[in-house]
Amino acid sequence: MHLGERGVKNFLSYEDLKKRGVPWTRQHLLRLEKLGKFPRRVRLGDSTVGWLDDEIDEWSSDKEAARSNGSVVNKPPKPRAVADLALRVEHLGLSPRGTHALVNDGVDTLAKLLAKSETDLLGTPNIGRITLHEIKAMLGRRELRLGMKIPRPPGLDGPAQS
Repeated sequence: MHLGERGVKNFLSYEDLKKRGVPWTRQHLLRLEKLGKFPRRVRLGDSTVGWLDDEIDEWSSDKEAARSNGSVVNKPPKPRAVADLALRVEHLGLSPRGTHALVNDGVDTLAKLLAKSETDLLGTPNIGRITLHEIKAMLGRRELRLGMKIPRPPGLDGPAQS
């Protein structure tokens, strides 16, 4: 964690983001945050928000790396998200229609949902654009996305060697 003077975290205002070349409006940034595509803001007061300097630097570096590699950076999920992989879809806060459609398709855990692509889900009976948007928004709030590569838990790397 990058700390400023006297060990205090550095926060950036919206104007600071604009100076760093972030081109979006406040409303668009909020949409990107909800989808997990931009670092989440931190409430600093009743009407004041800011973004952690380190998180914006990391986001910017990831974007530069993706551009130079010609690919999208596929970072592994954060530790909190890994602990949620065993959650059943019934407990994800989706609408009954979306939950039933996933369960009927054999997608009963968050881990199985993450293995699906948008195309896979749109091919599932009773999942359309609205339900897909609902699923992507829920994943974004958990800092996850469809098609993520899921790291295997320690100890499951293969059969034990003797």
